[in-house]
Amino acid sequence: MAKFKNFIFRLFLKQILFIILSTEIFINGFKKECTVHLQKDISCHVSKIDCKNSIIENYMNIPLKQYPEEAHDFRVEPFSIMETNYDLTKYILNVGISWQMPPIPSTEFVKGFLLNVEEINNDEDEEENFCFFFNTSQTKWNKELINTSPRFQFTSDKEFSFDKKYNISLITIPSLKSNIKDVNIEIKMPTNPAHLHAMQHLSPNCTNYSHPYANKWTAGFQSINVHPNSKTIQIIFRGAPPQYCFEGYEVRLMDAANSEVVFHTKLRIEEMIIEKKGQDTIFKGIVNFTNADFEVQYIPSVLPIETASDGRCLCPVNAEDPYDKTIVCSCIAAEGHPVIMKRPNAPSIDCKDCYNQTIKPIRDLEFKEYLLNWLIFLPMFFVTICLGLLAYFIIKCYQKQRENGKIVNIRFVKDNHDECSNEKNKNVINNNCQEICRIPLILDDKKRILIIYNHDCEQHDMTVLAFANYLKAFDFDVKLDIWDIDEISKNINDYISSSIINSDIIIIINSIGAYHRYQAKIDKQYDILRNKSSPLDSLFLSQINHSIEHGRIISVRFQYTLSENIILPLRTGLQYILPENGPPLISNIINAKSRNDPILLLHKDKLDKITDAVNEMNNYISKNPNWFIESHHKIPYTSESPQKSIKNDYLFEKIPISIESIPNDTGIFSATEETSLLSTNDDENIEMKLNVNNKINDHEDSHYPTTSLIIDSGINSLVICSEEQDISEKECDEKYYLPIRNNSLTYLKNECLNLKNEDPSKHLSNDSGMISDLNNSIAAT
Repeated sequence: MAKFKNFIFRLFLKQILFIILSTEIFINGFKKECTVHLQKDISCHVSKIDCKNSIIENYMNIPLKQYPEEAHDFRVEPFSIMETNYDLTKYILNVGISWQMPPIPSTEFVKGFLLNVEEINNDEDEEENFCFFFNTSQTKWNKELINTSPRFQFTSDKEFSFDKKYNISLITIPSLKSNIKDVNIEIKMPTNPAHLHAMQHLSPNCTNYSHPYANKWTAGFQSINVHPNSKTIQIIFRGAPPQYCFEGYEVRLMDAANSEVVFHTKLRIEEMIIEKKGQDTIFKGIVNFTNADFEVQYIPSVLPIETASDGRCLCPVNAEDPYDKTIVCSCIAAEGHPVIMKRPNAPSIDCKDCYNQTIKPIRDLEFKEYLLNWLIFLPMFFVTICLGLLAYFIIKCYQKQRENGKIVNIRFVKDNHDECSNEKNKNVINNNCQEICRIPLILDDKKRILIIYNHDCEQHDMTVLAFANYLKAFDFDVKLDIWDIDEISKNINDYISSSIINSDIIIIINSIGAYHRYQAKIDKQYDILRNKSSPLDSLFLSQINHSIEHGRIISVRFQYTLSENIILPLRTGLQYILPENGPPLISNIINAKSRNDPILLLHKDKLDKITDAVNEMNNYISKNPNWFIESHHKIPYTSESPQKSIKNDYLFEKIPISIESIPNDTGIFSATEETSLLSTNDDENIEMKLNVNNKINDHEDSHYPTTSLIIDSGINSLVICSEEQDISEKECDEKYYLPIRNNSLTYLKNECLNLKNEDPSKHLSNDSGMISDLNNSIAAT
């Protein structure tokens, strides 16, 4: 017997040493006490150990005459507990394990239990295996304690996982290796209710269906609020997901001292609040219990109603048929933390004669002081308001006089009768006007100007570029398509919309190409394109459609563009002819109050560049009278004309453009720069070629006479002869009109073989895009 005691003592010391050295034994996630709270005489402590630990083998080797039997009534109960500390729904798997020892004398020799948990995995992945050691060696067993058949329990909320299958065995220690006393059970853990794949259990409208894990679900309390003033206890909880098919909940308030239900109510699912957070549907229930007693401890609980309206069981326990009346039907009640309603303290009364508990009576002396304070305060208040209003009016008058003074200084000059002095002042003003006028007297935001034009030819593009530089010299924010290639290449549709919406003024440049392309689009019989077109050519028709309804449009044409080539919607408005109407155009843009505003005379060098570009275009027209017919062709009209998308890679990789071809900040190219214009061939290859300040090679001599203009409106014809020819109308008609018709037919046959040729002399009144009109308009030029 002494040897046995020494063995037990050494084993106990080893166990203590092992507990001190091993930090893995104390792991959060399980309850370390394994006895029921009613069993105070049993000492049982839980620790997580390695399944191959030597301490277990030492317990197995204890020599005894009689070894204890295995445990009975071994239960494993998993529960899905909702957590309400998160915005989204989250569940934890709480597993409760309990067992009892038989009331036989061999139970006296029980020193502990070993709980072995093995995951049963059908896949080839590594299976999980962990063990827990229950130490009961400090328990003093007696006959009375053994006869009560005490129950042991173990609870864990982190060791087990949802939707996994485990083999759980409980070994009684000590036990012989040849005859191990154990009991085991295989159990499948429930599916996580918050996972989307849990919805596969949901049948349509929960008809004839009960969730197999409904009896394992417990509700979660979001908040439990106590309001002593109204004697109310408010309970806010979250219900189960829709796939559990619960139709309502019973909320109880139980007296903790007497274990008696004091208040209870039923809350149907239709009365709950439904919240959508992401893909989760959360049912929130709010219940208020009034007339609760003070200084009483209450325990709130929530229990799902276990029977559906059609009589089926919603929480079947190990049963498949929910309509079977013999099955066990039981839902789990969730208990919240106990609450106590404290009695509120009444406000104290400091005076005896108070007519109110919180307000003291006003004495005569205090009333006089109170009245005196108001008599002093009210006049000062009104005086302060009057002074504030007076200061406000003074500031407003000062600002108004200051603005009027600025206007007077701008518009009036002091008279001086001295002729020499006048001449001297004029010279000073003329010499320094350019420097003085660069500084605006009244600061204003830059006006945003959008220029819409058609790419007729290189010379016309250079004239437009000179005009844009002229506007830019006045510090306007000018938008031109060749300056915005990067923005257009990203998204041409966004560029068209944003450029029009964000523009204060839209300037539309009329030209022969703009007129005929716009008229052809309206007639919807054919489209007119350049033989060497560029992706920027498609911008004109898209921009002109959206810009007509803009609040402020200015119509402009150059000297080489005839008045007949003005777009029809713009003919009724004011027309600016460049370069002679350059200053009036600037006056219109800046809303100048005087014709002699010195600002209008600035940047004459930029205006001269427009003149040079116009002269160069006139020279080109004189050398190539039929330049428009030779450089353009017709294609059949399509309801959706394809737009060529412009991409950065497309422009800067496939199109040879020199770095010098990009304009500088002033928009002016250097004398040695060479730029490229965009053009497209039949094989969809695009090449940009724009020659600046280089002489343009003369084209071949045209076969088309150019000394007359014929405008046919469909009713009669008008023949205008050149001033240089002194011939009659009949001679002019016979000599020049017939070749033009022949040339038009030749053009149609050569360039548009797939189109039906019509007599150019026949012209519909609404068809200003016929090729005869092109000949006639160009001939006049």
